[in-house]
Amino acid sequence: MAIATGTLTVTITESLDVGTTVMDTATSVAETLTCNDIFKRVITCPTSEITLYTTHASAVAGATFDEDLIAYVRVTNHDASNYVVLRLTDAESNEFVYKLEAGKSFILWTHKTAMSAKDTTDTGAPDADIVSMEAQANSAACDLEVLIASVA
Repeated sequence: MAIATGTLTVTITESLDVGTTVMDTATSVAETLTCNDIFKRVITCPTSEITLYTTHASAVAGATFDEDLIAYVRVTNHDASNYVVLRLTDAESNEFVYKLEAGKSFILWTHKTAMSAKDTTDTGAPDADIVSMEAQANSAACDLEVLIASVA
């Protein structure tokens, strides 16, 4: 028996209190993501770099996903004080590095032609697929929650 597909709904809520006025907003993703491949894991990230996941066009298994089908990725740093450095690599071996603070989340919505990290003369138009994400804690191990959803 095959596992059924599911629907992923992401809600982002913001609240801003500026003294006399409170501005609350809630935004739901307008598109419905019908997912059939879900990967969720809490992993301890050491102070040496580890690979969280990779992508590939056809060899999909374990923590390797089809780059054409990834619809949502969330990495949350559950540490109370230490940050984590996330390193994203594209198909042209260019890298993008992001500092994920304690208690914060990093979200990606796609991997296909989603990255451009060449040099200062680049136009900035995304032209390469994301092929991997690595992580490294700054001064002490951190628990990271990784959620990946691929569309059917």
